[in-house]
Amino acid sequence: MKISSRLVFSFLALIFIPIVIVIGSGSSISDMVKTMVEKEVSQQTSIAQHMLDQSVDLTIRSYLRGIAERNRDILKYYHQLVKSGELSEAEAKRAVKHIVLSQQIGTSGYIYLLDSTGTLRVHPKRALVDKNISKHQFIQDQMHRKEGYLEYDWKNPGETKQRPKALYMVYFEPWDYIISVSSYRREFHSLIQIDDFRKTLKSIQFGDTGYLFIMNSKGKLLMHPELQGKNIYNSKDSDGNYFIREIIRKKSGRIVYPWKNPGETIAREKVVYYEFLPKQDWIIAGGVYLEELLEPLNDLRNTSLILFLIASILMAPLILLLSRSISGPISLLAAASQRFAKGDIRA
Repeated sequence: MKISSRLVFSFLALIFIPIVIVIGSGSSISDMVKTMVEKEVSQQTSIAQHMLDQSVDLTIRSYLRGIAERNRDILKYYHQLVKSGELSEAEAKRAVKHIVLSQQIGTSGYIYLLDSTGTLRVHPKRALVDKNISKHQFIQDQMHRKEGYLEYDWKNPGETKQRPKALYMVYFEPWDYIISVSSYRREFHSLIQIDDFRKTLKSIQFGDTGYLFIMNSKGKLLMHPELQGKNIYNSKDSDGNYFIREIIRKKSGRIVYPWKNPGETIAREKVVYYEFLPKQDWIIAGGVYLEELLEPLNDLRNTSLILFLIASILMAPLILLLSRSISGPISLLAAASQRFAKGDIRA
C-alpha cells in the first residue's frame, strides 16, 4: 500500500474508532439510562402518593378539629347558663346530649363524650353509655392525651369487622368531657377532591408523553390525560393480558405491558410504577414508554454516524492532499536511497 493511502486510512481510523466505541457501548449505556429514568418514575410516583397522603390527613384532621372545637364552644355556652343559674347542670347536660347526638359525621360517624376514667357518658349506641371501655388502647390514649388526632380500628355492636377510623378530641375540663369526633376513614372521600391536586400532578412528566394517572380499586380513572372518568378494569394489553386487574390486585409495584393509546396505530411497551393510597382507595401510577427512554441514545448514535460520513466526505480530499505533500518528499528520498545503494551518486 502506498504511503499516501496508509496516511488516508490512518486519519479516517482516528475519526472512526471513537464512533465505533460510542456505538459499541450503546447497550450498557442504554441499560444505565433505562435504570436512571425508571428510578425517577418510581421516585416521582412515590412522592405524589406521599403528598396526597399528607394532604388527605391534613384535610380530615382540620375537618374533625373544627367540629370538635365548635362543640366545645357549645358546652361552654351551656356551662355558662349553669353558672348564671338559668339551667341546672342536669338540664344543661341533657341539652348538650341532644345536640351532640343530633350531629352526623360523614356517612355514619358521630360524636361521643368520654370522661377521664374511660367511661362513655354520651354515645349514639345506648348499650355503650355509662360503660367503661378503657381496655381499648385508643381509649387509653384519649385518657392520657385528651386533645389531638388519633387513628384506630373499631367495630361497633352489630358490625362484623373492624374498620379504620379517624378521631379528633378536645377536652372540656369543667364537666370532665373528652369531646370525640369520629368517623370511618373511607367516608371522607367527598372532602378530598383530586381537582385540588390536578395542576401539581399534571406538571410531573416523564419524557415526552409519560404522565401520572390515578384510578380507584374498581378501575375507574379519576385522573388521566385522555381517558378520565372511564372504567378500564377489563382493559387488556396488546398480548391479551388483564394488566389493570394485576395492578389493582397488587396495588403497589412495577409492570411492563404493550399499550396503544386512542389514535395510535401500533402498541408500544410501557413501564408503570404504582402506589396505593388506602385512605382514599386511590392507586397513583406513573408510566412512560420504554422507547422514549432510549431516544437520546438513538439520537447520539445516528448523529455520530452522520458526523462520520460528513467528516469522511469533507476531510478525505484534504487528507489526501496532505498525505501526498508528505509522501512526495519521502518517495523522492526513497528513490535516491535506492540509487545510492546501487552506487549511483549522481544528484
